Amino acid sequence: CMPYSLFNIELAYQNLRHCLKKPASKNLKLLCISDFLNLIIKENYDSRFESYLIEIQPALFSLSFENAFNYISPDFISELLKKLSTLQNYPVFKNSQKEFQDLTIHLKKIFNQRVSELKNIQKSNLSESGSVAIILIENNSLNHNLKTSVIQNLNLSSSVRPKGENTDKTDFNNLTDLSDVSLFEQLNNDVIIAKTECKKLGIKTGFYNFTYWFNELNYIYTGSSLGIGALCLAFNTILINELHKNYYKFLCDVVFTSEIDDKGNLIRIDHEILKIKLQGVFFSQFNKFVIPEDNLHEAKIELAILQNSYPERALELIPIKNYSSVFLNHSIIEKCDLNILQKSIAITRKHSKAVNLTLTFVSMLTIIYFVYKVLLPYLDIDPVIKRYENDRLTAYNKYEKKLWESDFVLNIANENSKVHDRAIQDNLILSDLDEDGKNEILTINTSSPDTLINRTVFCYKNDGSLKWTFAAPPHNITYSGNKFDDNFMYTMLVSSDFKINGHKYFITSGNIKQYFPCELAIHAIDGSVIASYWHSGTLIRIKILDMDSDGREEIYASGVNNKARSSCLAVFDPSIMRGSSYLTNPLSDSVKGTEKYYIVFPRTFFSLLTPEGYSYAVSIYQKSPVRLIIEVVEPIGNPYDDLNPTILYEFDENMNILNAALTSSFSSRYEEMKDDSAKNLLSINNWSQYQDSLKNAVQYWDGEKFVNEPVMNKYYLIARDSLKSIH
Repeated sequence: CMPYSLFNIELAYQNLRHCLKKPASKNLKLLCISDFLNLIIKENYDSRFESYLIEIQPALFSLSFENAFNYISPDFISELLKKLSTLQNYPVFKNSQKEFQDLTIHLKKIFNQRVSELKNIQKSNLSESGSVAIILIENNSLNHNLKTSVIQNLNLSSSVRPKGENTDKTDFNNLTDLSDVSLFEQLNNDVIIAKTECKKLGIKTGFYNFTYWFNELNYIYTGSSLGIGALCLAFNTILINELHKNYYKFLCDVVFTSEIDDKGNLIRIDHEILKIKLQGVFFSQFNKFVIPEDNLHEAKIELAILQNSYPERALELIPIKNYSSVFLNHSIIEKCDLNILQKSIAITRKHSKAVNLTLTFVSMLTIIYFVYKVLLPYLDIDPVIKRYENDRLTAYNKYEKKLWESDFVLNIANENSKVHDRAIQDNLILSDLDEDGKNEILTINTSSPDTLINRTVFCYKNDGSLKWTFAAPPHNITYSGNKFDDNFMYTMLVSSDFKINGHKYFITSGNIKQYFPCELAIHAIDGSVIASYWHSGTLIRIKILDMDSDGREEIYASGVNNKARSSCLAVFDPSIMRGSSYLTNPLSDSVKGTEKYYIVFPRTFFSLLTPEGYSYAVSIYQKSPVRLIIEVVEPIGNPYDDLNPTILYEFDENMNILNAALTSSFSSRYEEMKDDSAKNLLSINNWSQYQDSLKNAVQYWDGEKFVNEPVMNKYYLIARDSLKSIH
């Protein structure tokens, strides 16, 4: 059975994957990665852990480069640097030294920057009437010991409800945990307290729409920490709605936190939560922290500990017993008077004529706001966002206005999100083909029973009207001794930012019988075919990259070769792509394929478990400007199962094979099946040697035969040299 330590690491890794997939801050995700790395480093280096390290490296690097490390101690950055130093010495990263060095330099720069900022926190005189800063606790849903804090601006917009609607309506526009009702209970309670306070001041209140939201959308919000801030905003917005003589602005250098009871008193915060929140504010750019009065003593102790390490960082603690004290404290708020026009309206609002005048005035402001803030942005008709909605493909502008929707459905409504994402990626292109500054919309319909529609590319203008269509001509195909009628269909669209002879282009992939053989075609901006190539088997993923940084793109196409019964990768120069893959002549023209490289990957013992025995190169990742990862899956059952055995092959810019790494899914499936005599799996004693055997078994097509060393196809070299002589 699996060793105990490996079991713990596998379990921790599954928890980490769950955290990385869920909406969360970069700080929390890095905290989870750091916690996982503690387990790996504690166990010392073991080749069994290499697959975890390979899979976690991209997330570790991207999060570290993208993160500003706000609200977090510089000490965390220092600890991260120590872990990087340890990881850099592991054999699995021997070809990634430059990436580690770059990240180390970056993190040291961020560390020095954060330390310098803590010594020079700038005071702010800015204030806002409709938003306050709130500090929240963010934790890992599977490991509540991993917590961090995040500061967000809580916003409130409101309006008076129409006559006859005699209840208040409170909305919260961010993601929430639907099982946690405390947040909505707190918001509704805040509105009740705010209206009660207004009535005490003699302010007649109506009924309102309250809409709260945080600026950051990539979190799942729970709990009641926004109570004090939400209550202050609700009270202030009622003053503004009712044109009271005064209203308030909240200073932008203040952070709020605390749940509120039904009398507006701040409820004491748990010590551990207070500690984490205080650390978040301490390492932020805010100068003041509003806390419950009952927490003042322990907050001072924790603040003194922090200031012992960073003595130049000054933070003012503001203890509050009841929310009403906020509006008496001028280090938190700025009291403002309504202007002359608002005062006039307030004095005369009891009279119907004045009310009508007020409504007219508000209506005019609403129209002006609508024209300048809503209508003008929605006049933008440039499609830049593509989505899957109601089993259709859709295109939106940058303001989230829908511009186009497919007139066909995809018949995949009951499939999982991965299938939906592939449908968007493979069936829809938004690209400015004619370079007029607006994207065209290109799509294919793989769901129609009409074969003519299946083999047609549809191009729409940016306003959604049809611009042109291109239907592939009939193909009379002979494959493996069989002749096929014209049932060709497109299966994939790929856009390019590069050009051929000064003009943009796009790529299609299509199949006979939906599976084989497969045509890879380059199209001009009017849809006409510039070049095509026929392949034995299916092409699953296509990328257009300039790996060798020579300013000229190459086409990378991965999938499965039916003749070799193996996963494969083909690399093309778009300017000379033509012909057919080896042992394939579907058009009966005997034109040799001009792949720059054609690579087949070895099959493992898992391929013996299914009658077909195929493997599939399902994904292409550009790990760095000069590193390429090909993901090969050997399906056991459902080809799209995430638990299928998977191997990652790494190449450099010249397609030299660098590594073959088994992922955790490969080792997990092996552990499940190794003792099953019916499976008769190969016994593996040294996984490093087995990975090296896979690496050494990668084969390259030289134009006549497969060889075990990097080599270009001779027919590509002939075509390239001929093209040079013509130029």
